[in-house]
Amino acid sequence: MFNHSPTVILYLKWNSLELYRESRKIASLEFPVEIVNHIEILDQEAFLKLLTVFFEKQPIVKEEAVLLLEEKVTFYKAIPKSKDNKGISRDVILSFFESVPFGSEIIGKKIIQTPEGLQLFAVNKKFIETIKEVYEQKEGKIHTASSDVFFDNKSESLSPVVLNQIQQNINKLEQVNFLDDDFEKILQKIAPDKEYANQPNSSHRKPGLKKQFITLAVICMVFIGAIVFALVQTGVIKMPKSEKKIVKSQVKPTIILTPKKEETNSSASANLKKAMKVQILNGSGIEGQAGKIKEQLQKIGYEDFELGNATTTSTESALFVSPNINQSTFEELFSSLSTIVPGKININKTDTPAFDIIIITGEK
Repeated sequence: MFNHSPTVILYLKWNSLELYRESRKIASLEFPVEIVNHIEILDQEAFLKLLTVFFEKQPIVKEEAVLLLEEKVTFYKAIPKSKDNKGISRDVILSFFESVPFGSEIIGKKIIQTPEGLQLFAVNKKFIETIKEVYEQKEGKIHTASSDVFFDNKSESLSPVVLNQIQQNINKLEQVNFLDDDFEKILQKIAPDKEYANQPNSSHRKPGLKKQFITLAVICMVFIGAIVFALVQTGVIKMPKSEKKIVKSQVKPTIILTPKKEETNSSASANLKKAMKVQILNGSGIEGQAGKIKEQLQKIGYEDFELGNATTTSTESALFVSPNINQSTFEELFSSLSTIVPGKININKTDTPAFDIIIITGEK
C-alpha cells in the first residue's frame, strides 16, 4: 500500500525497462540477449549488475514506485462465466497456468473475479522480484507490480494520458499485484479443492470434543494398566525373563596387506615383477597420464601393461593389488607411484585373476 502517489513508474517491456518520473520518460535500459531473452534471465549475476549500474545513474532516492508490465510480457486469459452459472472448474484454471512456459516455482499467478467471469494473469515472478531487489537498494520502495492490460495504451511507451490514468487508478493495480502471494487462497475460494474442502475442520466440531476424547483415552489406559499389574502380582500372568544378548559390532574390515616371506634373491624379485600383469586406467581425464605411470613402473622392472580409460572420472587415485604380492614389492610400487601420482592414493585388495595390479588415476 502506498503512503502517497508513486513518483516513479518502471515500465517493463519485452526487451527493455523504461523509467518514468513526474509524468515523463527519463531513461531506458535495453536487455542484452545473452543476459535476458523472452523475459527469462539467462545470467542472474550479469542481470543484477546491469540493473545496479542503471539505477545508480538515475536521480532517484527513497522514492516509491510502480512496476508496470507491458501486456506482451504478461500471460493473460479471460474465462467467461458459464451459461448455467455452475462456475468455472479448478482444472480449467490450473491448465492455463500449466501452459505458461516458465518453471512452476517462478510463476507469479493472479486471479480476478468479475461479473463476466475470471481474469487470469501469469508472469515470471523471479524477473520482477530481481528488479524490485535492485531498485530498493537505493532505499526506494516498489509496492506494486501489475499489468498495463487495464489501460488502453496504443503507443510503444507510456503516453501522458496513460501515466495520468495510472496515478488515478493505483487501487486497481493493487488488485493484480504480482508481489502478493495470495493465489492459493483466492483459488480455494473461487474453485475449492474437493479433497481439501472435505477434510474435517476443527472449527466445525463441538467445543471440547477433542479434549473429552483424550481424557477418556487416558482413563482407559490407566484402568487397563492397573488390571495387568494386578494379574502379574498374583502370578496369573508371568513376565518373560529378559535375556541379555551380546551384539557384536559389525566393523567393516580394513584391507591389510599381509607380508609374504621376503624374497632373498633380487633376481627372483625382478622376475616376479616382469611376470606381473599391470592395468592402468585413466580416471582423471588428463591426457597421457596412464602412459607416464607406465614409464615410471618400467623403470623399476614391470613389463606387462594394459592401458585404458576408466568408465567414470574420480577425484582420488586408487591402487588395487593382489594378496600374493609381498610387502617389499608393494612398498617399492607405492613409493614409485607417489612420485608421479598427486594427492591421496586409496589402497585396496583385488582378487581379479586377469591382473596383479590395477591403478586408477584421479583428478587430485
